[in-house]
Amino acid sequence: MELKQAGDWNLEEAILYTSTGNIIPFHESVTEIQLYESIYSKGLYGRIQLLNTIALQNEGPVIGQEYLGLVLSTPTLLDNTTKLKFDENVFHVTKVTREYEGGAEILSLDFYSSEIVHNQRKLISRTFSGTYHEMVESILRKDLKCKKRLYIEQTNDTKQHIANNDHPIDIIKKFTTQATAMHHKLPSFVFFENLRGYHFRSIQSLYAEGSRFTYYEADPSAGTGDASKPSLEKYSSGLVDSKDKHLYSGISLDDEGNRISDFIPIQYLTPVTTVKNENGVYKNSQYEVYNSVTNKTEYNFDPVKKQNILQKRRSLFANFDTGITMLLHCMGQTTFGAGDIITINLQKESKHDSDGQDKFIRGNFLVQEIKHVFDRVSNQHKMYLKVTKDSVDHDLTKDQDGKEYGNHLEKKPVKDSPLYSDNHFYGNINGYD
Repeated sequence: MELKQAGDWNLEEAILYTSTGNIIPFHESVTEIQLYESIYSKGLYGRIQLLNTIALQNEGPVIGQEYLGLVLSTPTLLDNTTKLKFDENVFHVTKVTREYEGGAEILSLDFYSSEIVHNQRKLISRTFSGTYHEMVESILRKDLKCKKRLYIEQTNDTKQHIANNDHPIDIIKKFTTQATAMHHKLPSFVFFENLRGYHFRSIQSLYAEGSRFTYYEADPSAGTGDASKPSLEKYSSGLVDSKDKHLYSGISLDDEGNRISDFIPIQYLTPVTTVKNENGVYKNSQYEVYNSVTNKTEYNFDPVKKQNILQKRRSLFANFDTGITMLLHCMGQTTFGAGDIITINLQKESKHDSDGQDKFIRGNFLVQEIKHVFDRVSNQHKMYLKVTKDSVDHDLTKDQDGKEYGNHLEKKPVKDSPLYSDNHFYGNINGYD
């Protein structure tokens, strides 16, 4: 099918499976679909709105205990991987709202991923053993009955975790705070669902996949092929560290040569309980196992190593969350989702680098959140993106020619001010300050 304008989309299927066993196709009645995905959300959720010309409430009945099958696609993108296919892994309808406009009845159905609903129904009380990535896969497949694609990064060490009436996703969330990646040894894991499936992986692995789409400056009169320029709704930047170029200057602030990153405002105290086994390897002393064959007490599980994880993880995410963040409003498409990398090179009315691009609003950004809006009236798919990055392309301690700026000593007062005390407060000195 031909792409007539930017944001074109097709609703291939919208089916409601009611609690009474009825199967009701209603794609012709849909007026709008909103779908949300985020790297901080435990699943997809959204709302579908329809003009109720088929007496859906009575035919169902529709009471908030239905299943929703959806298939949406972009013209010219025929690969199933670019479609939003939820015909087998259906959504759960949890709320029904009825409104009236001009005598017409409008129904709004709130829906969630099935895993979110199953998570609320399930409590786990058992002991888990193994690596975090093995335990996450087991929880998703066995406890949540997840049939979706899984993107699970391998983790270090062998652990034991005792669950006591915990929800499955709550357990996985705990694992994200303690897991370190086998590839780069950093504790930066996130757990989320996007349009492709579920992810348990580090921020570094998201960046490692490279950019999936590029937004660039286009002429306002450009046709469909050039309509990838988003509108910038909000832009902010913060103090960030990263493995690339820092978003703050590394120039000395005082006479002792301290940089802004050399000051330590927070300290953590955490217990570390380890014991050395017979091979000289430190293991977790909290989990001992008696081996009846060897008649010995064994320590098989690796320690949590909070002294290496807690501060590093907090630093990574604090820096990430306070980095360069933008809210973009753009035409929708289905080639990327939350957790993917996109490239943005926009001009901005400020001082540019030598290549004419703003030094901050450029390069690769991680997509944190997406709100998809599929409008049947205008037949347009629009996206509201929250994107962020934790670095810049150029070292801020050097100019465009590579020359270091030198010291940037903090401006401090040098004149001593007078001291006022009791004789001023309680005395007869008038107008002392």
